[in-house]
Amino acid sequence: MTQEEFMNLVLTKLTEMDKKIDVGFAEMDKKIDVGFAEMDRKIDVGFAELRGEIKDVRGEIKNLDTKFTLEIKNLDLKFSAGLENLDQKFTGEIKNLETKIELSNQTFMSEVKNLETKIDGFNARLGFQEFVSRSLLVGGLVAVSASAVKFAFFPKAPLA
Repeated sequence: MTQEEFMNLVLTKLTEMDKKIDVGFAEMDKKIDVGFAEMDRKIDVGFAELRGEIKDVRGEIKNLDTKFTLEIKNLDLKFSAGLENLDQKFTGEIKNLETKIELSNQTFMSEVKNLETKIDGFNARLGFQEFVSRSLLVGGLVAVSASAVKFAFFPKAPLA
């Protein structure tokens, strides 16, 4: 075999390998696009669910606000009629009601904090999924590159 024939053979093999690599990358790109589309869909569904939960919480807050407002108005009407004579008796009751309102507000704030914690957890899981996806992509590229090197430079070597 002459040097020119050998070079032509090498060029032919490299061209074939280049075509196989291009096909492999095209297939990998399709799979990655499908994976990202699915991940985007899942994220959209998660955000939609989260928005629904936030709307529910807002509705509950409005209901509680309306109830507290009505309760305060009712108490004000009741107390204003006999406040002059019963001021000392009702002072303790007003403090109890204020404590209950404060406890309700604290409960509400803890609910908001729980919701924020859920959002943070969701964001952390999303970041982990992106990390895993990128790792898989890099691992695939390394495997394809290693195969390309093996077939390009060591075509007769047995596979392990």
